Amino acid sequence: MYLPLFIFIALFFSLSLGEFGQYPFGQSSFSLSLTDGLMFLSLCVMLVWNIAIRKNLAVPKNFLWLVGFWLICLLSLLFSFNLSGWLYLFRFIVYSGAFYLAFHLVKSKILDLGEFLTLLKLVSLVIAVLGLVQLIIYPDLEPLSGYGYDPHKYRLFSTFLDPNFVGTFLSFPVVFIAGNLLDQKFSGFKQFFYKNKFDLIAGLIILVSVILTFSRSAYLMLFAALFLLLVFKRKLLLIPLFLIPLILYLIFPPFSERINGIINPDKSASERISSWEKGLTIFQQNPLFGVGFNNIRDAAEQLNLNKTYSPDGGNSGAGVDSSLIFVMATTGIAGTAVFFLFLFKILFGSLSRILRKNYRYSLPFFAVSSGLILNSFFINSLFFPAIMVIWFSALGVFYGLGEGEGEGS
Repeated sequence: MYLPLFIFIALFFSLSLGEFGQYPFGQSSFSLSLTDGLMFLSLCVMLVWNIAIRKNLAVPKNFLWLVGFWLICLLSLLFSFNLSGWLYLFRFIVYSGAFYLAFHLVKSKILDLGEFLTLLKLVSLVIAVLGLVQLIIYPDLEPLSGYGYDPHKYRLFSTFLDPNFVGTFLSFPVVFIAGNLLDQKFSGFKQFFYKNKFDLIAGLIILVSVILTFSRSAYLMLFAALFLLLVFKRKLLLIPLFLIPLILYLIFPPFSERINGIINPDKSASERISSWEKGLTIFQQNPLFGVGFNNIRDAAEQLNLNKTYSPDGGNSGAGVDSSLIFVMATTGIAGTAVFFLFLFKILFGSLSRILRKNYRYSLPFFAVSSGLILNSFFINSLFFPAIMVIWFSALGVFYGLGEGEGEGS
């Protein structure tokens, strides 16, 4: 039964369409994408196959924490008396179902780690190359600001039309490639290059693309993940890890300008802080269960918190530039507690295997997940569809290999 695998491959390649795969739904702000359809289809096919043929509905134990979060999201919607966000909750449930999907693909021996990483690298390479072309021929997003997009200039944003999210997405393959290269013994540059030439070339192209996003949140994720890899693998390489950003800061003005924007907040940083303040204000109004999943736009309009030049807040008006604050505002203390227990259990399971030296895949997964969670404090990356697909899929592969805390139940 390879149909789930074929749909899964199509799902991954559909991510390269980015915003160009979105189709408006009626007259509302809701839209559907090819990725939405393929994610839903692949999950349905896997469920039917597991029920009718394999008669196996086992789930990873920590998946139940995710189900608990779904239930609190539903309760928060019901308690808010505003069910307008139910379609987005349904979308989140479907996308996070990639955890279940990938878990069973691996358990059924349909997908293995090497195939998953190859798929991730190929899709990321397509997105990176499209981004490099975009940077040359269309470096300014300001003409699209009337359609709700932030006016990024001279930054790589590829088909995602957002440098922060594409930078975060492309950090995944860089970390996994680095993890693979660090596992190998170096016996001469020529031999090492020919053995790993695809990884080296693809990794370099993708890494350059991440740098050209000029996304501080993506830089933070990538640096943190590589730091963790090197701490456990090759401590001597920590020196170049710190030197490379320093050299870029000294010789590459656009890079140094972005870094200086942290100390002296630029327009982008100021808008992010305003977004956090908006989310915290909404949370304070409904601290126990929040305003309901995806009800932030309505709550912000009622409290007059949206951008002055966009009454509904633009494309980012439905969210907050922080996954933590987004969860707090939409599901309150109850949802935040369960969601962070889910994240803690995931990280603790992989870290415990690393400390016991009992891992094949745990270290790069722990590194990239830690970097992503740190990144998500500054952008809403944990709820961005393309990032959900690759992170929850990686999580499913991780547990399918038997490297999670409790393989299945």
